[in-house]
Amino acid sequence: MTMTSNTGRNQARPAVNRFSTADVPPRDRLAVLHDIVGRRNLRMEIDPLEGAPVDVKLEWLEFPSVLLTVAATNAIRLARTSELVRDGDGAFRLLQPVSAPFHLACQGMAADRNAGDAMMVFNGAPSTIRLLGQSEIISIRADYDSLAPALRSIEERAVTPLVSTPALRLLLGYATLLRHQEPVEDPVLARYASRHLIDLLALTLGPTAETRERAGGGAMRAARLALIRADVLANLSEARLSARAVAKRHGLSDRYVHKLFEETGQTFGQFLQEERLQRALAHLTDPARMSTPISEIAAQAGFSEPSSFNRAFRRRFGDSPRQFRRGRSDDKT
Repeated sequence: MTMTSNTGRNQARPAVNRFSTADVPPRDRLAVLHDIVGRRNLRMEIDPLEGAPVDVKLEWLEFPSVLLTVAATNAIRLARTSELVRDGDGAFRLLQPVSAPFHLACQGMAADRNAGDAMMVFNGAPSTIRLLGQSEIISIRADYDSLAPALRSIEERAVTPLVSTPALRLLLGYATLLRHQEPVEDPVLARYASRHLIDLLALTLGPTAETRERAGGGAMRAARLALIRADVLANLSEARLSARAVAKRHGLSDRYVHKLFEETGQTFGQFLQEERLQRALAHLTDPARMSTPISEIAAQAGFSEPSSFNRAFRRRFGDSPRQFRRGRSDDKT
């Protein structure tokens, strides 16, 4: 089995990689996890804790200078040993075990941490993390040369516990959203996403004045807009969905939400209307929904009145929903 990781090589576009111990013969799982996935690719020792099954699923998305990793795993040990730190890797890695407590040890210090706590781990110093139960682990790895200029100072301690702040929550939300979206094929957009992740990491740790100013007009606004758009898409069926309701969920003013959209050349209302119409269009063209009443499709897309849905659909696509569905049906006969 061959696996590669190109983080730090400034690749033009991100690559998605996946690994599961379930895809490896049982007799080989421990060796593959420890030697190939751990030591060769992630440059960490990975071993299940005593008595825990070898059950690990990894997914990582590579951007220039940044690596996003999500692992779903049983209780495990993650270690940057004295041998491994000789590789000269000075990257920093933000880690957050989502649903299990963990124990960390580094340079004579040991501490127990709760599920959901986040920490920054320096790859240039030995450290060990013992995840004490089944959990998902989110990791954001940033190259030293990219992160250091964005910070007031960069402390090369093995582990730095992080306090939950708006910047940290925004960073984790944006990273999760990038992971669930389709891979960014455009290398320019990939570089922007990488820059935004670096700036949001810096805001979490202590940015320079220049980084704070740049992030305020760039990374923070881009991340908030992306999260708000995802919120809208997740709640399209709510007939009363509004900028005010979305803003409240994100701790923002509705005016700020409107301004974010206006800067893209599209109002919040236009974005909401277009996404509702696109969802209705997808449902009308879905063979599995051919018997679904059009009024139900309208409601699922967030239109409270079939008449308003019909008018909006005709303006956008040139036919009424019924005519459009009939035309699609005729095309297949």
